[in-house]
Amino acid sequence: MLRAAIPALVLLWLLCAASPQPQAPNQLPAQDLRSQLELARATLAAHAHDTRVRGVSVGELMARIDADLSQLGVSSAQSPGPDEASKELAARLDVSLVDQLLGSASPPPPGAGANEMLVPSTSAGSAQPVALYLPPSYARVRSAPLIIMLPNQGQSETQLIATPYMRALADETEAVFAVPFFGANAPFTGADGDAVYNVLDTLQASLHLDRRRVFLAGYSMGAFGIFMIAPQRPQSWTALLSIAGTLTNEDKTSVVSAMAGKQVFMVAGGDDAEVNASYVRAAVTYLSANGVEARYDEQPHGTHALESLRPAVERAWRAMLSGVRNVAPDSGFPSPQPTRTIHM
Repeated sequence: MLRAAIPALVLLWLLCAASPQPQAPNQLPAQDLRSQLELARATLAAHAHDTRVRGVSVGELMARIDADLSQLGVSSAQSPGPDEASKELAARLDVSLVDQLLGSASPPPPGAGANEMLVPSTSAGSAQPVALYLPPSYARVRSAPLIIMLPNQGQSETQLIATPYMRALADETEAVFAVPFFGANAPFTGADGDAVYNVLDTLQASLHLDRRRVFLAGYSMGAFGIFMIAPQRPQSWTALLSIAGTLTNEDKTSVVSAMAGKQVFMVAGGDDAEVNASYVRAAVTYLSANGVEARYDEQPHGTHALESLRPAVERAWRAMLSGVRNVAPDSGFPSPQPTRTIHM
């Protein structure tokens, strides 16, 4: 959910081998996973006096583990949301994060599937968690496209990477999919660009990626964030994908100036009560009129929930990866409407 005010808004350790080798997912029985979560929480509790470990908030990590514990084994009928497999995957990645932050053993290199890793931050002694998904095809392709996606405010990188259809899209398009960690309660600002570009540079140095196909995407608050961050190094991005977010009046000039000639794919829910589809259509019209090739995809009856937007997201993702070029239809709205201070 968006918060009351809408602001406008990834070193992977060096790989031990040239290409990560496929690894079987760590499919722990729920009881064993619960034990691992409880151990991770106890380990964090023993470091509560530190407040932060390698720059990551201990309290925030404990809250994440507590949420995993409370949701483990809860049926979707009792608590609507991610399915059990997705919750278990996110929990396993959270345990891995705690182990890496506080454990003494060196983590293994990332393998096919979902991984959690630490990217050394630009701040001394700090690290930034990154959820990284390597499709099964990664081991056999010479270079893979890369999609870095910014999560919603309050959404962890492990929750977003655990979304089944996102990983299915990465498999289908043979794309590496990365989600950086950001503070749970902090809105995106231009300063977050340093973290995003640090992740981008690290992944490009460590993985075999196609630098001609590098995409920045965002969901909800993360979608607002891409319009703040992409203009800082526009040459780094092939195209942008905005899901349930939009361009604001504060960012429109820098986006048009920096992203001219590039593609921007924008997805909206027809029944989104938090980011009205008309605002997204207005942004598409404005971008199209100012030299940015923008494509609009509205999901009928889609809400702000990521799952409700699945068909439209799938269409936009595939079009973006395939290089399809489209001219956006005239929506009848002259310019973006939201501002960074608009209240929903």
